[in-house]
Amino acid sequence: MAMLPCLRSPPGSCNIYSNSLTPHIHPLFGVSFDPRACRGEAPFAPVRYSRWLASPGTLYVVRFVPPTR
Repeated sequence: MAMLPCLRSPPGSCNIYSNSLTPHIHPLFGVSFDPRACRGEAPFAPVRYSRWLASPGTLYVVRFVPPTR
């Protein structure tokens, strides 16, 4: 089995944490606190959650790749 080099993200796209450790995985979506991160919000509802001793928060699913039409 040969190792393939890690594909670099195009300029202006999202940097995926530990992408070099899993070069065979190409995620389409990720989770962010900012709905404008990466390539914007995906067609999934935001998830509200509560934090202990703090105000509630919201997580958004964002795109890692451009949407297909």
